[in-house]
Amino acid sequence: MKKNNLRRATPTFGRKYTKEERRERFYELWDNYQERKTYYDISWNKFIPQNTRRRILDLGCGPSAVLHDLWNIYGNNLDLIGVDSEDDYLDLAREEAKKRAVPITFIESDASKMTTTELNGKVDLIFVGHAFFGFGPIAETLKIIHDCLSDDGILIIVDIDLKSWRISPYDEEWDSKIQTMLATYKNKSGNILDPRTIVPALQSANFLPIEYRTVTNWASLNERNDFFFSFEVFFPEEEQDEAFQYIKLITEEAATNNRFGFKDESVIIARKN
Repeated sequence: MKKNNLRRATPTFGRKYTKEERRERFYELWDNYQERKTYYDISWNKFIPQNTRRRILDLGCGPSAVLHDLWNIYGNNLDLIGVDSEDDYLDLAREEAKKRAVPITFIESDASKMTTTELNGKVDLIFVGHAFFGFGPIAETLKIIHDCLSDDGILIIVDIDLKSWRISPYDEEWDSKIQTMLATYKNKSGNILDPRTIVPALQSANFLPIEYRTVTNWASLNERNDFFFSFEVFFPEEEQDEAFQYIKLITEEAATNNRFGFKDESVIIARKN
């Protein structure tokens, strides 16, 4: 896929996307995964044995880049499912899968209401890449994921550590603004994926954590680092316009000057008990 210039001057944001901005963001997400996947170093062979059929779900799939990669490795041994709540993204994902002849079943849904009926049965592995921040409270989300996994099913989460954001050079005013925004976001939504609490949350949801790693890779990549782009959607409806203007200001700084970003990501793998 054609490489995008990720450090661009016109960021896009959550539900404020135009159709063209959504298309641009779609391909940026694809490129971001392709750049970072070697850092994640996921041993897929441990969870997808050769010559054994597996049902794989990408939850909050966006472009479903991970499913395309898995198809290239395992081919016909996989039934691939992509779930996303954004219909525009799903249209683009279907278009890309058709163009590449990758048989993915796409479903418009989200982690708050996903059922095995919707999925036409349980799945063997669920991958969640940079999507947990958009789900409901973690305990409820993990319960739904647990119900959709087969016995001994695998959950793989890759996400940023929201406590690892950085400002360079340091600026006290901006530091205060971002601290306030993250604290407000956490209080409003209660669904931030915190690597310090996810392991006990998994255990409470009857998962056995089997791997947990912190990956520091932002500094070595040509990233935009504007992960704030969609935070306004988690504020109450009456506060979203005001929140959007504030987040837009922060995101424009991130996109144009590369001043803000998150330096750490977490790779979390757990097995259903």
